[in-house]
Amino acid sequence: MLKIFLTVLIATLTSHAQAGLYQDCEKAMVSLDRSSADKVVEFMVENEYKGCFSLRNDLAIFTPDGEVGRRDKEILEQVGENDYTYGRVLDYDYSKIVIVTQYKVLEVLEHGDTAIAKVEFNQVAASSGESWDRVLHKEFHSHDPVKYNLVRQNRQWYFVDPPVWRISYDYLLDVYPKDLQHLRWTKRTYDPDPTKKFRNNIMLDDLDFLRSIEKTVREHQK
Repeated sequence: MLKIFLTVLIATLTSHAQAGLYQDCEKAMVSLDRSSADKVVEFMVENEYKGCFSLRNDLAIFTPDGEVGRRDKEILEQVGENDYTYGRVLDYDYSKIVIVTQYKVLEVLEHGDTAIAKVEFNQVAASSGESWDRVLHKEFHSHDPVKYNLVRQNRQWYFVDPPVWRISYDYLLDVYPKDLQHLRWTKRTYDPDPTKKFRNNIMLDDLDFLRSIEKTVREHQK
């Protein structure tokens, strides 16, 4: 039932450019060998890098002490119901992200029913805040090591409280203008109240930022 609910919700909330990507990711999940930690790690890292935003809903477990688990508890206490999407279904222009240009899975070490994966990323930017308060900023780290923890349950491997989404710079540079064009948000909204925030303005700011660092990013890739 939860899977059906999320599928409908994702179809409603996702952007035009992401709709096809979601379907492709779901199809790829069908043939994924969940009994292999190596294959699960490679699949998750590669497809999140390409922009797949819903894999954590199927491939991750969130503990009460992790960031997502703590927020789940806060939301439940505040409004009396669960938020089934936070941390599980991500959004490139809304969620916390780290922007990277390439990655390499260094190793996946199994210890019984647990495993640790080490993945190296070339990072060029990151976000501060999230939702309407999210801002992108330059943050270059070559060969940045990131650890992923996994656990095996019922012969299937799951990530445990996975780190912030690592997503491709080139994907973002491509998807922002496509979605802005589709939404007809190519112009900014102006309001005399400087405290008001508009989604189109935030996305246009993100795109301006991505374009402003392109030369540096290309030099960084050499």
